[in-house]
Amino acid sequence: MNYYDKNMETLLTHHKYLEHIKGKKPDDFLEFQETSSGFITGKYKGAFVHSSHNPLKEAANLIYTKIDRELTSCIFYGFGLGYLVENFIDAHPNVKAVVIEPDPAFFLKSLESRDMRKILSSPNLLFFIDDNHENLLFILEHIPLSNIQIVKLRSVYTKDEDYYEKIDALISSYLSKKEVNVNTIKRFGKLWVRNLVKNISLLIDKPGISGLTGVFDGFPALVLASGPSLNDISPYLAELRDRFLLISVDTSLRVCLDKGIEPDFLIVVDPQYWNTRHIDWLYPEKALIVSESSTHPRIFRQLGLNGYFASSYFPLGQYFESIIGEKGKIGAGGSVATAAWDLARLLGAKDIYMGGLDLGFPMRQTHYKGAFFENSFLMSSNRLRPAESFAHKYLFNADPFSIESNDGNTTMTDKRMMIYKWWYEDRMKEYPEVITNNLALMGVKVDGMPYRDYRELLKFPVIRPGIEEKMHEIRKSFKNRHEHKKQKNILKESLSGLLMDLRKLKEIANEGLSEVLKVKEQFKRGKIPGSNLETLNKIDKKIVNSSSRRIVSFILQAIIQEIIHCSVQKKDPLRVLNNNLTIYEELKDSCTFHISLLEKAREGL
Repeated sequence: MNYYDKNMETLLTHHKYLEHIKGKKPDDFLEFQETSSGFITGKYKGAFVHSSHNPLKEAANLIYTKIDRELTSCIFYGFGLGYLVENFIDAHPNVKAVVIEPDPAFFLKSLESRDMRKILSSPNLLFFIDDNHENLLFILEHIPLSNIQIVKLRSVYTKDEDYYEKIDALISSYLSKKEVNVNTIKRFGKLWVRNLVKNISLLIDKPGISGLTGVFDGFPALVLASGPSLNDISPYLAELRDRFLLISVDTSLRVCLDKGIEPDFLIVVDPQYWNTRHIDWLYPEKALIVSESSTHPRIFRQLGLNGYFASSYFPLGQYFESIIGEKGKIGAGGSVATAAWDLARLLGAKDIYMGGLDLGFPMRQTHYKGAFFENSFLMSSNRLRPAESFAHKYLFNADPFSIESNDGNTTMTDKRMMIYKWWYEDRMKEYPEVITNNLALMGVKVDGMPYRDYRELLKFPVIRPGIEEKMHEIRKSFKNRHEHKKQKNILKESLSGLLMDLRKLKEIANEGLSEVLKVKEQFKRGKIPGSNLETLNKIDKKIVNSSSRRIVSFILQAIIQEIIHCSVQKKDPLRVLNNNLTIYEELKDSCTFHISLLEKAREGL
């Protein structure tokens, strides 16, 4: 067997998912040449892929000098003849590596150059050989990313630079989302849980949005976010309401009522008290509220809940719904405007128009004029801290930068807004049958969401009578609902079981704390703590098998990620024990927190 056959056999034995490249023709533009060191190098269209003298030594120097010793995974842009990957595997045998190669013909030709069976059989190496960069997301889900490094083989990177730039953007988007998710849980996790428990009676009594699926099939929808461009369309809201199903986020309700109209649906999903201030002194009479169960309870005291719940994003809420019934999922893009878009889609709208969706700060404006945030800046200002200083802090807190806008120029945005941009772009691809247009001329350009002049919408036919007929039926069915006492009793009984399991889990965490302290003491005395380590393994298995583990560990995500990041390639026993100590302490505290809240919730049912 020649090199190619041996390498291909090994490749497909260990990477069966690469069957699709078998049978493709190798690229004859890649040629091989023996160097003075005895190692084979490659030339592609006249340019060397590796060193013309000693490609192995060149790769070893790069891996030794450029690679972080504590990385959790490494991504290689381009395989070449495999020298970089080979040296990386030798230097970091326990670290996941991914080779990204958009050109199967080039890769197949490289298999003819030398014996690569050691590389291709490595258990921690993955290959991504695909011209569709978005398929990489599946691999990113399966590698540790707390400390990732990208290595670019420049000689082949330039050959497929456009492709790798898309890969850069995709990885950046993915990592940003992961970071935002962890930080958001760290900041709001306990608040979400508190709100969930306080809203438990409402969650039982009120219907889920699944009952609204397709109700407005074929109706166009206008979704109102609260960006600066909302000022442009606000004078025409009454006319637009006649022509569109109107869905407003909480931050835009004020502008609707100021214009003498109400939205058909009002979306409120924020857990924070300060976000409820958007609806101070606002009393819509007909708007149906759609909320997530961790929304701050003040919203419901202020507005009542003449509306619907969406399914919870969180383990405790999902536990409640496993007993009382699922409410119906709505997109979790991180903002109320993403939830509003997904509601419009769920309702059946195939044409959606986004008003006030700037996803940036055109003309350095943060919100439409008269929004709660703008008014609060003005009310909090004084001679030493003018309103402009508050606006400046808001603008520059998340590292603003310029990006292409819908008018062909650029506008300022930041990392927070880019998360939403990427979310919308993903949804545009996922639901191509739903045509979405953006009415913000100076807003951030979103791929798949073209700009549309709001004045064109004024020419649409009046469909308000048909909308009102549907809304009347919805309100009628809503008023016919009544309290579900049977579900309350079932949930109350289930909570007793959950509380019992949480108390057991707390006892297990206490056992873990005690054992870790014993092991630490034995290490200090120079003893090998064999039996105690076995006891810790048994304790960990009990935690993993606990039915309430997901509920209490939800608010520990930031701590877990931090420990994972600090532990990579650091096998110091004392460090490992201290990490275990932290986990057990946090687990015990989380159990205490949940037990306290759920005991009160059970008493209130």
